[in-house]
Amino acid sequence: MENLTTKLLSVALAIFTLPLIGCASTNTSTLVKPSVSDNVIGATTKEILVAESMRLPIIKADPSLTDSQKQCIDQVNLTKMAKKVQGMLRYKFTENELSELDKFFDSESAKAASKATRMQIASLLSGGDMTQGVKLMPKQEADIVDFTNSALGKKFEQATKSDGHISLTISAFVTESVSNCGV
Repeated sequence: MENLTTKLLSVALAIFTLPLIGCASTNTSTLVKPSVSDNVIGATTKEILVAESMRLPIIKADPSLTDSQKQCIDQVNLTKMAKKVQGMLRYKFTENELSELDKFFDSESAKAASKATRMQIASLLSGGDMTQGVKLMPKQEADIVDFTNSALGKKFEQATKSDGHISLTISAFVTESVSNCGV
């Protein structure tokens, strides 16, 4: 199980981070006033949680799991992490940066890239071609590249990469939730 899960997780994380490869940040974190509305960072929070939720079907694909374990994994609710993620975002980004992040993640280009990633993972899990369903328009690809090459894109990648505080916190929550399922 661990070998299959590790391989699938590596592929899924690689797919999600493809647009972010090569980004590194030298920006420092800025303490943001707690007055930043949850609505202002709603799209950003949602995208982080959607990306992390992609681990669950990969874990569930393990053929050694019982139906009960699979059902338990289906019931893991990452929205419980929303407030914690929003607090971390408030700490790491200024109010203006949070507004810009939300604007980006609410854009058609970011939504299309997220959908394409989810389709790739679903295809991979069903034994299909990993490139199936990936059809970003040239403008969408350019928008993703522009964001990832921007100072804000690099800062976001740093905050959410595998050794970033946000990713570690969510990963620990997912790991604990899945272990509560006996996995």
